[in-house]
Amino acid sequence: MSGEAPPGPILIALSGGGDSVALLHELVDRVGAARLVAGVIDHGVRAESADEAKQAAAWAEALGVTAAIVTLAWPDPRLTSKGSHSSLVVTHPSPDASQSSSPGPINSGESDHGPRTSPSANLGMGGAPPEAVRLKPNAARLRERRHQALCALARAHGAHVIALGHTRDDQIETFLMRLETARYWRELAGMSAWAPAPVWPEGRGVRLWRPLLERRRADLRAALTARGAAWIDDPSNEAIESARARARRHLAVLEARGFDPAPLSAATAKLRARAEAEDRAAGAWIAARVRFEEGNAVCGPAPDDPEIAARALAVLIAACAGARRLPERAGVLRLLAEPMGAATLGGARLETRRDMLIIGRDPGAILGRRGVKPLAPLALPAGEEAIWDNRLVVTATQSGWRITPRGLGADPAAPVFPRGDEALTLPEARAAGVVRAHWLAEERVNHLLLAAPRVFPVAGAVTAPARRLS
Repeated sequence: MSGEAPPGPILIALSGGGDSVALLHELVDRVGAARLVAGVIDHGVRAESADEAKQAAAWAEALGVTAAIVTLAWPDPRLTSKGSHSSLVVTHPSPDASQSSSPGPINSGESDHGPRTSPSANLGMGGAPPEAVRLKPNAARLRERRHQALCALARAHGAHVIALGHTRDDQIETFLMRLETARYWRELAGMSAWAPAPVWPEGRGVRLWRPLLERRRADLRAALTARGAAWIDDPSNEAIESARARARRHLAVLEARGFDPAPLSAATAKLRARAEAEDRAAGAWIAARVRFEEGNAVCGPAPDDPEIAARALAVLIAACAGARRLPERAGVLRLLAEPMGAATLGGARLETRRDMLIIGRDPGAILGRRGVKPLAPLALPAGEEAIWDNRLVVTATQSGWRITPRGLGADPAAPVFPRGDEALTLPEARAAGVVRAHWLAEERVNHLLLAAPRVFPVAGAVTAPARRLS
């Protein structure tokens, strides 16, 4: 297996396929069933998927592993497009039967702002999806929803690590897929044994672990056969329209002709090492040259190395914008190549003042402009933690408060807290004890750059001493 097993609970992403079932068995052997939770995601796109999810959960429970099934519901065709919402419904018992005697839904918590994060907000809200035609969502959207569901399960079970069953075959297939479209070497770097959860802010404090990344798929299935263990073959994995299925078939043909994929694995490993070294350098520069003020980044002179400068700037833009993804590389390179007065990119506004670069939220992206809806006010139930604009964690201590952009003045994207005739700025609300709040920009930087953690997260914190920003 790749890497040492982390302490604490581990959520296994269990699909019932051969790779994830092999991972289940190997982790039970390695760390014991008591530390494991099997997260089974029923994508709801095939009629058989519900029964397959129940079967996967049964295999986990037979080994003494707690299992939780989450069903993604796509009740309306409009919900399959980018930026849409879907329900997450837990159809398997919760880990503590004394707290919940019947299955209950998980509210995805998605909004323009981000998820609410208290257990009462994530568990037990919403309702089961209506009977609906099963639709096949966009593949990228489906992956995003799967990771959001896994992160919600991880939080519910106190886990900061999600174990995935990716293999060397997946690594090689990914390389072959991206060869067709890659415009930048980093896109060919492949998967890391350790990586941040690829969703934000749902993935705060959650890391992905790929213990089987050096193993071949055929070897894992042979080991399962030797154990007498069964698994499920998903026919959608072989769908002709799937880029991965095409890469898988192509690799099989090449190997049948005597091709050795080992050099491709070595190439992806070298590129991954280069990417992680670049992240370390970008993180070191940010720690030394950037300070954060109320969600904004105040940056000193850029690194001399253009690759490191581009990586650091992309990460800072995403962090200050509360963006789910990094900005387009081409746009970042244009910003670095041209003298900058003021510019916007990826939901952030960049402005040069003297010799400092200030990165903050793009007011137009939060207040609205042509083609962009304004951010709606967010109600703040007392005592319930919420995330505003994917950038600010806030908990109201009293009922009746909301949070919304100021809309006027020198910082129109800054939050204000209205209630009745009152409207408090964030400093005023903090001073009055109305809210507890902290910005997520530093945590987002750590999340994006912590590709190979040496210290594992603990409850309520993301720890990375070597790259911690202060």
